[in-house]
Amino acid sequence: MEPERLHAVCKRLGATLRRLRRRRGATQDQIAERAGLSLKSVGEIERGEGNPGLDSLVKLADALEVEVAALFTPESLAPPRISSERLENVRKTLEFINDLSAYYGGSPAGNPESAESPDNDSPDKKK
Repeated sequence: MEPERLHAVCKRLGATLRRLRRRRGATQDQIAERAGLSLKSVGEIERGEGNPGLDSLVKLADALEVEVAALFTPESLAPPRISSERLENVRKTLEFINDLSAYYGGSPAGNPESAESPDNDSPDKKK
């Protein structure tokens, strides 16, 4: 790879890393600690001066709670990674909503077709 191209990729990677870190309100020191990297390494990568290996990129992505691809994806296209704890909270919330809905006679959340409606033809009804 040409040195100019590598430098440009490292600069974009660094800018994305900095943006993701700031979005989370974290310091370089906090990200370095979470990732098991040195503060110097994180600073160099953010300035586009470092050329991190794949192992460091995976550690940084984990520390930022994003997929590795998000480090190379424009902000508008990078979906956040949802932790298993957050997914479990969403699952419990939906379960609670379904229970409430069933208790009050409504349809389960996310399944409006299961609610009985006077307009729906029942297989038991004959015309």
